[in-house]
Amino acid sequence: MNFKTFIKECNNRDVFKRLSIYLVSCWLLIQVLDVTSKPLGLPDYSVTILLLILIIGFPVNMYLVWVNYAKNLKIDEDEAMSITRKSFKKIYFALISFASVIAMLLSLAIVNNNFLKEDVMLLPKKIASNNIAISRFGNNTGDASHDDIGKMASDWLIHGITENNIGQTVSPKVIDDYTEILKTSSNINQRNDMIRSYFNPGKIITGNYFLKEDKLILQGFITDGTIDEILISFKSIECSIDNPLECIESLKQLVLGYLITEKDKAQNLQETPPVYKAYKLLLEAKSKSEEPEESLKLLDRAIAIDSTYFEAKVLRVANYYNRGLFREADSLRKLIKPTRTNNKRQQNLLNFYHALIEGNNRRIYSTLLSEYNNTPFDLKSNQSTMTVALEFVNKPEVVSSIFDKIITDKMSLDDCEYCQYRIYAKAKADIELKNYDEVIQLFKDISLTKENTYLFQSILIATYIRSNNISSLKNLEASQSLIVSKGDLDEFYTFSIKEFLLQNNQKAAKEYAHKLLKSYNTNTAQNEAIAKAYFTIGEYEKSKEILVKLLETDAKNMKLISLLAKNYFKIGDLKKSTKTIAQLSALKKPYEYGEIEYEYAGYYSVSNQDELALDYLKRSIAKGNRITLSTFQNDPDFIDYFETKEFKDILTYWH
Repeated sequence: MNFKTFIKECNNRDVFKRLSIYLVSCWLLIQVLDVTSKPLGLPDYSVTILLLILIIGFPVNMYLVWVNYAKNLKIDEDEAMSITRKSFKKIYFALISFASVIAMLLSLAIVNNNFLKEDVMLLPKKIASNNIAISRFGNNTGDASHDDIGKMASDWLIHGITENNIGQTVSPKVIDDYTEILKTSSNINQRNDMIRSYFNPGKIITGNYFLKEDKLILQGFITDGTIDEILISFKSIECSIDNPLECIESLKQLVLGYLITEKDKAQNLQETPPVYKAYKLLLEAKSKSEEPEESLKLLDRAIAIDSTYFEAKVLRVANYYNRGLFREADSLRKLIKPTRTNNKRQQNLLNFYHALIEGNNRRIYSTLLSEYNNTPFDLKSNQSTMTVALEFVNKPEVVSSIFDKIITDKMSLDDCEYCQYRIYAKAKADIELKNYDEVIQLFKDISLTKENTYLFQSILIATYIRSNNISSLKNLEASQSLIVSKGDLDEFYTFSIKEFLLQNNQKAAKEYAHKLLKSYNTNTAQNEAIAKAYFTIGEYEKSKEILVKLLETDAKNMKLISLLAKNYFKIGDLKKSTKTIAQLSALKKPYEYGEIEYEYAGYYSVSNQDELALDYLKRSIAKGNRITLSTFQNDPDFIDYFETKEFKDILTYWH
């Protein structure tokens, strides 16, 4: 039979119709996945994998069309151009073979280009061309004391680019963090290769500086972020070594002029740079973040030298806030004014700290998100945004997209503290979403050590108990008992008790309460954990006795007061129960962010006063209380309310 006859017969048998349905369906599936992959949090290569499956499926579909339609239709032997079933089948299967070869070649090409190239699945995909990496400026003066000049040049360029909304920036510190964690060579070529591989910026800005007698010579240039090609080399800038900011400001204006002109945007006026000595003190203060008192002294000195130094003033507010000195932080915040009324980034930072101090969680999240969008690859900013999304506004569903912005597969957790906190936040979000298998996968290559137990132990306990994987919990308990301190092991028992109660497993909770009590000499040891354990197993008198003694030396401890009131209620002494819980009212003070209301809510829940319990829970969240792995939906005191509309409204209060 000839090919024309074959085509006609395929048309008669609806072969083309069946195959076209498959092709159109494939096209629609690809379009839908391309639009929805990001909102669904799917990886960038999802569309590629779907395309592979559909290409391989085409010859399979041809065969299914034959089996289900074409082969079973009778052939009219009386037609002028009659054909035999055998000849039709021979040509049809030849076409299936040809389609299979083409599908195989296309599949191999796609796999080779997308999955077999080194690290392609580990690195971020090409990001928008408005991302700009600021690489370290080379100090060619021969004097390490001048390193700060390069740091300030980078900082000042980042400030100008961000303030003018020219693009997202990747700072030298972020690049240095990646270089250290990845053990990348300091060789400039390897460093730039790492920058392109991990950040794929549209442009890389760098430069160097050297001395010519008593003059500082500063050079800068911009290279293409994709290929190693210089886009522009700026003229050398000369200034006194005693006033390097003059050179830095001149270079910044040249860089901004180039970037803004290229983007066809009007250039905005810039603020006056800080006094150089003040800037050096700020750098030193940042390096001493683990010593808050010393860091504060350095910040005060920087502000004394330059009273207009905005960043130093903001960091001073952060210093007081992080130490729980909220009144002082608030007073200092009120004294700060943006250096320009239309400086959006400065105003956003002030709004962020204002929201923090007043407990406006929704605004905390929105302002931090705005700051994060300027520097999405900064490990600290990335981790902070994940934490705020989880604990301040209860949005675990957004955490994965923030986490996936930075690929840390090759980074050593021992060398990267913020990497550890990012994993903790990601795992906590997966627990809230009941994605327990993802938590297990996340910890597949992470071993608990003495150093990280305090952070990761509770994550694994919650995962195993909530997924009813008790054998893994027992294995974890056995391994932890060999390496951790007694205090950490007692924390293991205490958190396990809470998690079993959360699953309404009273038997297992009491088992672990007895383990905790056995680990102590309960005749001499007295602490909150023992009191809670006795409360769990129903020995309220013993729990009460311990709490009364503890409150003799810690009379303002809200948790102890609340637990004592619960014990009195369980014993049946309602008068003392009411009198004890009323002591919380005397502890009210500004900036306590709903902690007292939360303790009231726990007491009212245990004492079966449901309306009051829910009312105080709402007051607590409204005052800025945070959702942790032990509060609100993770607190067994409120287990009876989990499915109620009132409780769900509390959890979404800041949405």
